[in-house]
Amino acid sequence: MDHPHLDDIVTSDVAICNSPPIVLHVEDDGDFSAALKYRLEAHGVAVVRAFNGDDGIRQSRLRKVDAILLDFNMPFAKGDEVLEALREHEGTKYLPVIAITGGQDKRLELRMKQLGASAHLTKPLKFDDLRKQLSRFIDILPAPVAYPFSKPYTVRGAR
Repeated sequence: MDHPHLDDIVTSDVAICNSPPIVLHVEDDGDFSAALKYRLEAHGVAVVRAFNGDDGIRQSRLRKVDAILLDFNMPFAKGDEVLEALREHEGTKYLPVIAITGGQDKRLELRMKQLGASAHLTKPLKFDDLRKQLSRFIDILPAPVAYPFSKPYTVRGAR
């Protein structure tokens, strides 16, 4: 069964029934983003991806998402700039944002939390740590399923 790629669907174009939670993943590393998308979808979470900071801000305003995973080192806008823009915008002000950084810099972790990050994780990322953090904000399946979104989730109206 083919499933539409949520990267290509604008929320206003579809009616989602029994829809899974949707996470926006803002990450410039395409391989990391694809792997995380696959893992999250197997745990019942739909993933929309943005590959730089500016696109992350734009996607957060175009789509209704339930949480955001935010990398720090990206082109066009660093994670702290994206987080500031998210917290200043009425539609994203209260969205849970999990910052994911590539280093063990405590100052950076503190800065992201001061800007309003709901949680902070470091790479290399342990998926179970991410799942636990996300489960604080969205419904995420504790174990993977064989065919994400085959049931009980249905997406209708995809072009």
